[in-house]
Amino acid sequence: MGIDVLTGPIKFDEDANMSEFKAISFSKKTNIFFKLSPKYEYFLNFSKAKEELYTKAITNLMKKNEFLQLLIQMLQEQISEEEYEEELLKNREKYFIELKAIESPEYYNAIVNICKSLKSSISVDEVSEIFGIKQGDLFTAIEA
Repeated sequence: MGIDVLTGPIKFDEDANMSEFKAISFSKKTNIFFKLSPKYEYFLNFSKAKEELYTKAITNLMKKNEFLQLLIQMLQEQISEEEYEEELLKNREKYFIELKAIESPEYYNAIVNICKSLKSSISVDEVSEIFGIKQGDLFTAIEA
């Protein structure tokens, strides 16, 4: 990391207000932290958002697969409709994708970046399901 990445080293003490820093510690012995310039802070936030979105996409894919397996069990009469409904009510977190708001511009940009890297086009419905993002937020972000 070149020196242009940082705005300078800051010595940490117990009285310092660390809330203003997106700090990276290079040494626990010296407790020296560096405040990142806005350009690199954005890059780190974007990278973090992208990593979280990949994890969310895999988690949501697994939830969808669990749901479809349960549905197939019911359709093939391996379980009753009552057992199916009971399982869904009892284990919602296992089967249902929670839709949230877009957390920041970095998250929206990471979603766009991921979608552009796919070989086929993807609908807003699919983006919403894969990343657990409310469709209204996607439309709002697209229009902005």
